[in-house]
Formats: sequence, structure tokens, C-alpha cells
Amino acid sequence: MHRRNAAVSQQPAEFFARLRSDNVARVRGTAVFLTRLRETIPPIIVINYVKRVGSLQRTVICLTVSFETFLAFDQKTASA
Repeated sequence: MHRRNAAVSQQPAEFFARLRSDNVARVRGTAVFLTRLRETIPPIIVINYVKRVGSLQRTVICLTVSFETFLAFDQKTASA
């Protein structure tokens, strides 16, 4: 699924040019989309949201959350 989403995602400049050319209405408010993509506009905005709703909020946040596993290191215990 991640590869499919990456394949249909858009670069920001391409996305904003398309918004202008398609005359997508920008409405007041903020939209937050969770995504795994870091460099491109996720297809949930391009394909699903804008086409279904016909508008896009003026402020859009694409949020990527990543988790890392690491070992805790206690310097006092290690030096004993």
C-alpha cells in the first residue's frame, strides 16, 4: 500500500499548480492528514479528499509520525 501511495503522490509544486488549474476552492480552517510519505503530497488529499469535497482548507498539515526502538542506557550503572 505504501508503494502504491508513493506512486500516485505528487510533488508540492505540481499539487499546488493543479489546485489552481482545477479552480479548487480554498476554505477557512485547517486540515490535518496523517501520512507515511515525507517528501510528497499523499494521494489521500489528491484523490480522495479534494475530489469528494471539492474544496481544501487554507491550512493543510501532512503529519508523519515515526517510532524508533532504542535501549535505555544508564551511565551510572555502566561505569560501576
